[in-house]
Amino acid sequence: MKKIALFCLCSLASMSILAGCSGSADGNVNLGTVTLSEYKGVKINVAAPEVTDEEVDAKIQTALKQNPDLVEVDRAAQDGDTVNIDYTGKKDGETFDGGTARDQDLKLGSGTMIDGFESGLVGAKKGDTKTLDLTFPEDY
Repeated sequence: MKKIALFCLCSLASMSILAGCSGSADGNVNLGTVTLSEYKGVKINVAAPEVTDEEVDAKIQTALKQNPDLVEVDRAAQDGDTVNIDYTGKKDGETFDGGTARDQDLKLGSGTMIDGFESGLVGAKKGDTKTLDLTFPEDY
């Protein structure tokens, strides 16, 4: 009996909440007016946040990891390197929407591109042109 009463109470509460959520046709609802009391000169004491040296160091390390110094090298690209690439994706010899980019930084091995794309660039040197024959995943 208690379960039935609780169910009915929950159902009524749900219906009343949903009924109260409707607004006017144009989306504007008059919620009335508010008169502010005297607020000028009110002082609020806010405690200064306490930050530890460890928290500062952690934040600095995070910023450094997210913004590494990129140094141009004169060698073949390796896994873990960031390369700057231009690419054009084609399907049946025709370019497709969203498949072309210019001046893109890509960290090789990051897994942000489809399988075979990043590994296909390992070994490339500045100025090389590569053609990769790749297949998009079914759920892409």
